Amino acid sequence: MSLRTSLACLAIACLVPHVASAASLILSSRGQVALEARGFLPDDDAATTDYGLGLFGRVEARLKKRPWSARMRVAGRVDTVDKQRSYAWIEELWAEWKSGPVRLRVGADIVNWTATEAFHPADVLNSRNLDSDFKNLDKVGEPMVRLAVDAGDGLLELFALPMVVRPLKPSPRSRFNFLRSLDPDPRVRIIETNGTISNHKLAPQGALRWSQSFRGADLSLQAIHHVDRGQPAILFVPPAGPATMLLQTVTHAGLTYTQTVRGAILKLEGAYRHFWPADTSPTAPLAFDDRDHLQLAPGFEYTRTIP
Repeated sequence: MSLRTSLACLAIACLVPHVASAASLILSSRGQVALEARGFLPDDDAATTDYGLGLFGRVEARLKKRPWSARMRVAGRVDTVDKQRSYAWIEELWAEWKSGPVRLRVGADIVNWTATEAFHPADVLNSRNLDSDFKNLDKVGEPMVRLAVDAGDGLLELFALPMVVRPLKPSPRSRFNFLRSLDPDPRVRIIETNGTISNHKLAPQGALRWSQSFRGADLSLQAIHHVDRGQPAILFVPPAGPATMLLQTVTHAGLTYTQTVRGAILKLEGAYRHFWPADTSPTAPLAFDDRDHLQLAPGFEYTRTIP
């Protein structure tokens, strides 16, 4: 059975939520199907596609039996114009144990650490599908061990991230593939903390997050040390080799803050990011500028009902 047929059947079968219960065991499922279209102004390049028409689907299944719970969520896209844009990926596949204020979760998961609508400097943990919605790129599940402890009206979370999940690269024919003039399918490599370039899939990464709610406000502080996938802006082109997209190791400190004031919501999201440099010795083939930076994204929301 083709990916297109499998995706359509699975998603349609789960469009109507289903819940089954046997004693303390609860099993539920749901799905989503969407028809997507996009178009660009013609670029007179036969190697690219100026439009796309595809089917997007998502299937989710949940299982709960105290103190255990589990979830599986898979998404996929089938493009009828650009066949190389058709693929499926795991968003969530985890099991969790809960006892009192403590929760331990193991498996692939998606985290959403954001307060604003358009810019998300603090929401950097997951890899993205670089050929999806340009405003809000699809996330890919990140293998992790998550330990969470209730702390007053908030949460203290510790994450261990053992694997580097590469971003899903744009199709060689996609207009979002900005590197196609050099190489339509560049390799992806990692710049490790010591400056060496490797193809390792395992790397010591971790994160710590504290969140709290008080007096109409929500505040979270976070610290992350990981291989950054959100800004793969460094391109290395050897004299006689393929183009290579390099991902740097980053130490990141960020925050999100929302405050309710008389029906209005004030928002702030920010992060400072330190990029660990690559080896720039005279014998090294790579050198580039310091990329450390601070990003701030303020926001304001006010809802008014008109009679």
